Amino acid sequence: MLARLLLPPALLLLSLSSPAWAQAQAPDFAGSYRLQGGPDVVSELVLRGDGTYAYWLIAGALDEASEGRWTLAGGQLSLVTEPRPVPPEFRQVELSPEGGVLRLDVNWPNGRGIAGIDFRIGLADGQVLEGYTQHDGWQGAGQLAAEPQWIELGEPVNNILSGRIALPPHIRTLRFVLLPNDLSRVDLTGATIEVEDKGLTLHRREGAMPFVRVSSVP
Repeated sequence: MLARLLLPPALLLLSLSSPAWAQAQAPDFAGSYRLQGGPDVVSELVLRGDGTYAYWLIAGALDEASEGRWTLAGGQLSLVTEPRPVPPEFRQVELSPEGGVLRLDVNWPNGRGIAGIDFRIGLADGQVLEGYTQHDGWQGAGQLAAEPQWIELGEPVNNILSGRIALPPHIRTLRFVLLPNDLSRVDLTGATIEVEDKGLTLHRREGAMPFVRVSSVP
């Protein structure tokens, strides 16, 4: 979702050898910056003179936040997130042969069901069942023609993926819990920043984010 909101890096690339960058010191670029995005996207990046940063973003259902420190070395400004966030994860809680039709439940740790969890279930005959959960889970329409062999789960808003999970024979009931851990805290370690007179560009794995400067901070 976020990647679709970011402009292609090639359109935003700034030269690190430009005179403006060569003369930039921490007091020059320390400040508060707002994302140049659409009406449904709001984000702020704060670079403090003490070497720390704060970041947040709201884009539809997606919330992100991050904090840590920035470093300047070899003419390049980089971010280090501290402490490193623990990513969310799907944890298997039950795989059972009970039941005639295939059933999948994905819950929060408090037991509340989660709607909108994408899944792919691979069968022994090569077929792949695809769909998504409701708050009360998902249930197949009838008897399976072949045995389930693996399952993949995904939460699309925050891009949480389970990887492929192998299933033992004759499974009909699958239950998982989504552990939020540090959900919404994003790790920007390794992200780089290019500074210009009126703003900066944050380069991260998902793409480039152009920010305009709105104020100075100590």
